[in-house]
Amino acid sequence: MQQKNILDYFKSCLTTDYANFNGRARRLEYWGFILFTFLISSATSIIDNAIFDMTESNVRLLSFGTLATLALFIPSMSVAVRRFHDTNRRGWFPILLNTISLSFIALPSVIADLQTYSTTGTTNIWRDPKIIAFVAIAVVVIIGGIITLVVCFTEGTHGTNHYGSDPKNPEFDNEINEIGLE
Repeated sequence: MQQKNILDYFKSCLTTDYANFNGRARRLEYWGFILFTFLISSATSIIDNAIFDMTESNVRLLSFGTLATLALFIPSMSVAVRRFHDTNRRGWFPILLNTISLSFIALPSVIADLQTYSTTGTTNIWRDPKIIAFVAIAVVVIIGGIITLVVCFTEGTHGTNHYGSDPKNPEFDNEINEIGLE
């Protein structure tokens, strides 16, 4: 079997594994996808800033960065789930974490409230339930992000686990099966 490189893994995440939430993903596949996603995000950000006046909120919704984010959302979820599977963990955690992270859409409203507090001279912002909820969600997302980071750096389980054969050493599974036949 020919060894895949990072670009091959990225291509497969966008084609054959676009919405594949089954099986396992090696660290190389996951971090390769993250690397190319970062490069695409950086490039679209540069293009957006060169073409659009990014201070207008209506332009941000129609930017190249937004389109790239939408196009890469499902494959990023699927590769994260498969990465968790490789460490013999359920894949719900990254999905839940990203769902919780969507609450940051409310960030402009929270910032507006903070600006109101600063202009009115109010000193106790902790009485506002919106601020408390936002901070609590931020803490959950930060802790969840750290957990996800640790899991994604963890080596996958050797051999077959609940989610499939070892993507790093598929020959290992064949050797084990052959030993039982001798």
